[in-house]
Amino acid sequence: MIYVVRHGETEWNRLNKLMGKCDISLNDEGFEQAQQLSDNLKNIDFDLIVTSPLKRTIQTADIISRDKNVPIVVDKRLEERNFGELRGLNPLSIDYMSYWDYYRNKPLMYGEDMKSFFKRIYGALDDIVEKYQDIDILLVLHYGVSIPVSCYFTEIIPPGSLLKYKFGLKNCEVKAYGTDIRRKIR
Repeated sequence: MIYVVRHGETEWNRLNKLMGKCDISLNDEGFEQAQQLSDNLKNIDFDLIVTSPLKRTIQTADIISRDKNVPIVVDKRLEERNFGELRGLNPLSIDYMSYWDYYRNKPLMYGEDMKSFFKRIYGALDDIVEKYQDIDILLVLHYGVSIPVSCYFTEIIPPGSLLKYKFGLKNCEVKAYGTDIRRKIR
């Protein structure tokens, strides 16, 4: 089984600012959410945590690991999408939805287009599924990363903005995917 969680709240989450690869720590609420998540996971067995290298995911993973004594592996490919010139903006102040259309693949200045982002996340997931196919793992990720993760495991990338499909996880939300999935879409 693969469990996927999003990190706890950051100050930029609270202010509704796009972080992308900005390395921002959890705020007090985020630390409380991560501890509550850890408490909620006490009856869920997993053997390994794989996380993005950004502070907010590492901090969330550390709290979960501390309570379960589970090793952590960092995978740089699981970093949040690089939002380039959109970093720090409120998504309501721009046409943010259009940047999440896989088929339109709108470019970002100094950032990562959707197809490149998906390719990076799918490559990481292919490796994780193959390498850890015999154990249960927990992935600690970001909102944006949880979108291609959902597409990967459901084997569908629907048309239009992927934000309208509610694939993205809320802070410290958990989703589980079965182990029977091995080969994915490209």
